[in-house]
Amino acid sequence: MKKFLLTILPLVAVLFLGACSDGDGDGAKQYSLTVNVTLPETIDWADVTSESVIARNQLTGAEFTASKMGEGVYTITVEPGKYNVNALFETADVKLNAQRMGVSVYESVAVSLVAEESLTSALVIKEFYTAIGKSSINNKPYMMDQFYEIYNNSAFIVYLDNCLLAKTEVQANTKNVFWGDNDEVNKEVAVSSYVAAWVGDGTGKKYPLAPGESVVVAWQAQNHMTIQDDPETEEIEINTNTVDLSNADYEIDITDYQDEYVANPDVPNLTIVAKPGTQTLKFGLIPAFGAGLILAQVDDVEAYVANEENWKTKPEGTDQEPYLMIKYKDIQDAINIVNNAETNRRVVLPATVDAGMIWNSANYNGMGFTRKVAETIDGRVVYKDTNNSSEDFEAEAKPTPGA
Repeated sequence: MKKFLLTILPLVAVLFLGACSDGDGDGAKQYSLTVNVTLPETIDWADVTSESVIARNQLTGAEFTASKMGEGVYTITVEPGKYNVNALFETADVKLNAQRMGVSVYESVAVSLVAEESLTSALVIKEFYTAIGKSSINNKPYMMDQFYEIYNNSAFIVYLDNCLLAKTEVQANTKNVFWGDNDEVNKEVAVSSYVAAWVGDGTGKKYPLAPGESVVVAWQAQNHMTIQDDPETEEIEINTNTVDLSNADYEIDITDYQDEYVANPDVPNLTIVAKPGTQTLKFGLIPAFGAGLILAQVDDVEAYVANEENWKTKPEGTDQEPYLMIKYKDIQDAINIVNNAETNRRVVLPATVDAGMIWNSANYNGMGFTRKVAETIDGRVVYKDTNNSSEDFEAEAKPTPGA
């Protein structure tokens, strides 16, 4: 009997370990993800000078690079999970992007992507901070220190006249709503809350921005690090989890909408040219759970806003408030800022505008996003701009406005 038990126990152990491996071994398994890419009819594969196809795990952030199998055919070996697939291509004249979000890979699968020409611009969003941090003084959320830094990424002077900052009406934790007729799909996006703009003087040259220079737009141009703890003693405590925006170049003054807002009289204001929808945020353009951030430029921002043809209501649902529509062709830069919870992650903007997405890894972590440096030309920094925020921005960074 003892001999029988000694013989069978190793077998039971092997079977037990095998059962555990089958149940918990998904991470060790690998599957093939085949990506088939189609280029626009006007571009030949022989014209492509640079190509990159990457799958990024939605949960872990792990990246897997594809191997080229043939013209427009790529394979990626990945572990089981859900993936965002991004494809970047360059020719001598244009950049192209293709994107597929949330590809489930629990067996070998294939997806098809159509690459489209990316929008290009001299103006880029170099850095932005839209998360909510917690005060180092009382550990309470602090949310008035959002800022956006706009950079001239070109070698020539550009002008900010008739540029506008806005957020998408569709937020990054809700499902997208179909806007417009079929022929308008991927041509415009609805924006809501405050639309802040550089209103020009008719010359188009009121707000010059030199090559390699930037401007910081503060939600509230104050030194958010200093708090007067006791008015009688004038004791000042320092909140180390925020930033000093008192030297910002511009401020978004919403005193007409929020009584408690404190404006800085020494900092020029952007003009709020529209407030579409019913939402009136107190703490910046972008809510903590994300939305699309848009920098656009039109011929005449006041005339654009006044044109009824640029306003639409939702084609479905009970919300019949009019929303301002921004044409994709007018977008200078845009970023998909999404929810950090995978199940609530929604991409609002199409791949032609932003073929990627970024998010804060945790709520209230006080981290921002800064663009990666591509190269330096004669002392002028050129930032990476592939119209793919997943590739163009550092994952998370301590906010450094104006640095």
